[in-house]
Amino acid sequence: TLAASDLRRKEVVVVTDMQRASWETTTSGASERMRALTTRLAAKSPRTLFIDVGVGEEPNRAVIDLATRPAFVTPGTPVELRARVGAFGSAFPAGRARLVVDGRLIPDEEQQVPALEPGATAELSFRYVFNTPSDTSVEVRIDDDALRVDNHRAAVVSVREAMQVLLVDGDPRPGLFESDTAFLAEALSPVADSPGQQAGPIAVQIVTEATLPRLDLSEYQVVVLCNVARITRDVVGSLEAFLAQGGGVVFFVGDQVQADNYNRMLYDGGQGLLPAQIGMPAGDPDKRENPYTLDTRDLSHPIVADFQGQADPVLASLTNVKTYRFLRVTLPADNGARVALGIGGDPLIVEGRRGRGRVLLVATTADRDWTDWPIHQSYPAVMEKLVLEAATGKLTERTVRVGEPLEAVFPASAAGTEAVIRAPAADESAGDASVGTSRVSLESDETITRLRTPVTELSGGYRIDLGPPLNRQLRFAANPDPIESEVDRLDRAGLEAALPGLGFDFATGR
Repeated sequence: TLAASDLRRKEVVVVTDMQRASWETTTSGASERMRALTTRLAAKSPRTLFIDVGVGEEPNRAVIDLATRPAFVTPGTPVELRARVGAFGSAFPAGRARLVVDGRLIPDEEQQVPALEPGATAELSFRYVFNTPSDTSVEVRIDDDALRVDNHRAAVVSVREAMQVLLVDGDPRPGLFESDTAFLAEALSPVADSPGQQAGPIAVQIVTEATLPRLDLSEYQVVVLCNVARITRDVVGSLEAFLAQGGGVVFFVGDQVQADNYNRMLYDGGQGLLPAQIGMPAGDPDKRENPYTLDTRDLSHPIVADFQGQADPVLASLTNVKTYRFLRVTLPADNGARVALGIGGDPLIVEGRRGRGRVLLVATTADRDWTDWPIHQSYPAVMEKLVLEAATGKLTERTVRVGEPLEAVFPASAAGTEAVIRAPAADESAGDASVGTSRVSLESDETITRLRTPVTELSGGYRIDLGPPLNRQLRFAANPDPIESEVDRLDRAGLEAALPGLGFDFATGR
């Protein structure tokens, strides 16, 4: 703007509350941008005036985080809602915290927030049972102070009857526990053949690899391919679209897997969806001599984190696993892939991201052809965690920060769907009268349809009504950036240090 104006005398006026966190950038990229901006502004030689309209460092307490555990919620299952409350500016006395579900106060879940010193936080835990499948808005509220906008934090809990997992069997044999998916299916859904017992959170469907290209994957959260020999271009396209929608894909290898085909179609020089390149096999499953053992020194990944610090008998269900063959894999240096579990100094389970989704590669079999893991007690626990990790992209897409858009991805068949967006009330006391409504049309390419709204401007719950052919309702929650709760202020000297080389005048607007 300064460059475009031909006026001789130019002024830049900055109205600010002098929040320290706004001006003292902590990341190198932001610091470099601030220095570059300061240099360019100084070169134009305008009169620059900063007007301080802040109201002082009043004490502030805020709900700065809210998360659910487990990530996947089914009806009738107790859910833990973990909230974190922080104090800023000065010490804060004890207060109260309340749980609100779909706008309804849950009186039995009121908790005390302890007195907090500046910079201290308190962890709160609420428990709730969701009885019906739906997208449910939850909120934790604390007593009001001068800055009301951060006295509550919202999230959306997607309650589903079951997680839908598709198992693709590359070697479907009829005998008991002879097919490649048999042990995995039993581990993920152990009561499927037990009448009178309550169904678990995961529902599995087993198909052959010949069926995969014809299936609509959008109804599943995770697709697991077990010892599938070859991957065609059609399957790659289908999996890419599924990952773009936030789905998870898991690959187990085996004696039928053609490594050259996987590396060409899936790894693609590190640009494909496979997080690692498949190499030569290690070990002999026929002789079963000198088996490999799992590396348990680093159990930090979510798939195996529950085993950290466990007693020896529990840890033994991992350490006693014998693997007679696995495929050596190589991780590229720059694609963000992560080793979840190792074996004999090599990666065994590798996780990577592709679009909104997760891809996991397991370098041995899901059955007992190459390993005895399926007969150990750790197998069901790790396999369930592996599937939940793969589904993360579909479980964590409904909470954003104010200033970010709301986004969702659907199959290509949803092209042309109209979305009605209902924002929260600008004035909470005004009720529904001030709720803003806007409309957008979903944009499509050859494989997926995207919903992307304008950036959110208000904190609270958002509702999106999707017309035909989707005919669905989505819930979102937008929360302020926790940095906005930090009330520490700069003085003029601090501002001069944050903007080196920029001369300016300074005034107080109070």
